[in-house]
Amino acid sequence: MLPLYHGPTIKIRIKTDNTEITISRNLLCSASPVFTKMFNNGHFKESQEHVLDLEEMDGVISSRALDAFLQWLYRGTINFDIKSTEEKISATMELVRFADMYEVNGLEAKMARYIKEVLASAKPP
Repeated sequence: MLPLYHGPTIKIRIKTDNTEITISRNLLCSASPVFTKMFNNGHFKESQEHVLDLEEMDGVISSRALDAFLQWLYRGTINFDIKSTEEKISATMELVRFADMYEVNGLEAKMARYIKEVLASAKPP
């Protein structure tokens, strides 16, 4: 897996809040056929510029979802630094929607287990 962390990099930017991250192209493409098509095909602007500009989309694309996605890619785990049960579930659903939009596989089951854990540990009102 180590070679996936090297090589050319891609910038992902969320234009509305000036978030910008740099990630290994190989690692990003290994997680998603959509990113593979986007960055390994010379016909797309993204593959020529090595930049993906995203518009924030409520409940799908945000800095929080992008940060969680990167955690999952690089570490295989996600740690939302959130105390509220509702916000933890909201952040998890946002990540799942982001992953679905870009056809990222392997995240849904892990996030479903995470939501179950959050609900099981929640204090009753």
